[in-house]
Amino acid sequence: MRLSIQTGACDREIGMKKTASIIKEAGFEAVDWNFDIFTDIDRFKEPDYVSILEKPQAEINAFFDDDIKTIKEAGLGFAQSHSPFPAYLSGDESTLDRMIPVYEASLRLCAYAGCPATVIHGIAFKRDRGETKEHIDAMNEKLYTSIIPAAKETGVTVLLENLFFSRKGLRFNGHCADPRDAAAFIDHLNSIAGEECFGLCYDTGHGFLTKHDAYDYITTLGSRIKALHIHDNGGLEDDHLAPYTGKFFWDEFIAALRDIRYAGDLNFETFAQYSHGRVPERLIPAWFDYIRAVGEYFRNEIQK
Repeated sequence: MRLSIQTGACDREIGMKKTASIIKEAGFEAVDWNFDIFTDIDRFKEPDYVSILEKPQAEINAFFDDDIKTIKEAGLGFAQSHSPFPAYLSGDESTLDRMIPVYEASLRLCAYAGCPATVIHGIAFKRDRGETKEHIDAMNEKLYTSIIPAAKETGVTVLLENLFFSRKGLRFNGHCADPRDAAAFIDHLNSIAGEECFGLCYDTGHGFLTKHDAYDYITTLGSRIKALHIHDNGGLEDDHLAPYTGKFFWDEFIAALRDIRYAGDLNFETFAQYSHGRVPERLIPAWFDYIRAVGEYFRNEIQK
């Protein structure tokens, strides 16, 4: 059970070399590699826009070589990664058709880097945009079944995530927010694949925003939970704060992971806590130290 933390935000502000060094010096053992910013779906209508993840695989791998090398030379492993999102813009199915090859390339990039799993967000149902649940369900089926061959080829696990969407300042259930629906869908996908290609990355912040009981969610999913996005918030916004700086129920989280005998990595998605927009650069290491200490506490409690 390694302690892991995302590279995102920090790597863009102070560079991957400094970020990897801070992560390692704080005592983390692995990273959640954020390459999700490298495809901008909002630019798909620009005639000349081609994201790096739409280029030949050899060119993609070469583009990320420096970051991969930097992370490994710092003595850090890859716990998981985060692929680009969203997969679809409402009313334009061509965006999904264009994103599917991006996700196939993401899986091959992960295999190249030695990263065992990547989060690929599902598509949320948004009635206010004229969509039906049946249509969105079909889109999610198309998204995940289309990438089964690449998942099987690479051996990289596709992680779904419990999501939310916003409307008029309120938060509603997004894809996989209901634990029983999430469990059934993951089982359905793995049945189609004929092997365990899919799992869930449980996001504590999203679960809190959608008012789901963490213990019930985690114990319902059980061994389907392969990874975590650990962060806190006040129940209103997706703040991505360090644990115990918001209102999430951490005792229930710990108890649930202990009861399902979770043995995966403890991965923190706390980029807002130590971004330059929140704290000066010289204070970033202190927050990494604190989050690592929380991780050690979680690990000790879960493994009791």
